[in-house]
Amino acid sequence: MRKLMWLTVGFVMATLLGCQWLDNQWYLLCAGAAALGIAVCLFLLLRTSKARVAGMLIFGCLLGFLWQLGFDSLYLSNVRALDGLEAPFTIEAADYSFASDYGTGVEGRLQANGKTYAVRVYLPADTALEPGDTVSATFRIGCTLRGCSRESDYYMADGTFLVAVARDEVTVTEAGKLPLRCWPAWLRHQISQRIEEIFPADAFAFAQALLLGDTEQIDYATDTAFKRGTAQGFYKMMNRMGVEMVYNHADYRLLSQRALRALLSFGEVNMFL
Repeated sequence: MRKLMWLTVGFVMATLLGCQWLDNQWYLLCAGAAALGIAVCLFLLLRTSKARVAGMLIFGCLLGFLWQLGFDSLYLSNVRALDGLEAPFTIEAADYSFASDYGTGVEGRLQANGKTYAVRVYLPADTALEPGDTVSATFRIGCTLRGCSRESDYYMADGTFLVAVARDEVTVTEAGKLPLRCWPAWLRHQISQRIEEIFPADAFAFAQALLLGDTEQIDYATDTAFKRGTAQGFYKMMNRMGVEMVYNHADYRLLSQRALRALLSFGEVNMFL
C-alpha cells in the first residue's frame, strides 16, 4: 500500500508539471524518458528500501507524463486544430442556458471532424435553451489552451477547452424528447428548483452548494441570518456536550466525505479543529 502511495504521488506530480507543458510535447517526451531511465537504474543498481521508494515515485512520474502525452495527442491536439475556425455548426445543448456578460451561455456538444467536443457556447441574450435542444448558426471557435486565441486559465480550470461565439442569426430547434445523456442535467435542474421552493432566499445558495455542489450563487461577503444561525447553533450544541468554547468566536464550514475520512484517519483522541 505504501508503494502504491508513492506511485500515486509521482503520478500527481507529473500531471501538475504536464499541465504547464501541454503546449510542448517534446518536454513531455524528454521528461518521460528521463523518468524511465532513472527508475530502471534505481531498481537494478540499488536494493535499499529508500531506493525502491524513489523508484516507485519516479515510475509514477513516468506514468503521469505518458498519460499527459496521450491526452494531448488524442484530444488536445484536435482541439487546437479548431482554434480560429469560423463556420456553420449545429451544437446540442448539454445543460440549461444561463445569463452571462457575453449574452446567453450554455454548455454544449460540438461535432467536428468526426469527433464530439465539449464547448462553451455564447448566444444572443434573448436565447433560451434546454438540454437536448440544438442551435444552428455560424460560430467562431476559440481554444482556451496556452498560445491560442482565447487563452484562459479560468476556462481551463473549469475543463472548458473550446468556446463558440455565434456570429450571425441563430436557429433553435427544440428537442422532441429528452435524450438519455441529458437526464443528469435535467435532474439537477429539477432538484435546484425544488430547493429554491423549500428553502428561504438567504439559505438557498448554501443548500444548493451542499446538495448539488454548485457554489456560484454563494456570497461569502454577506453575513446572512442562515449563516449566523447555523454558526451560533454549532457553539450551543458543543457547549451542551460539555466542550468549553468561547461563544461565537469563529465560524465553521461543512466538510465533504473525503475531508471527514481524512480527519478520521488521524490517531489523536482529543483532536480539535
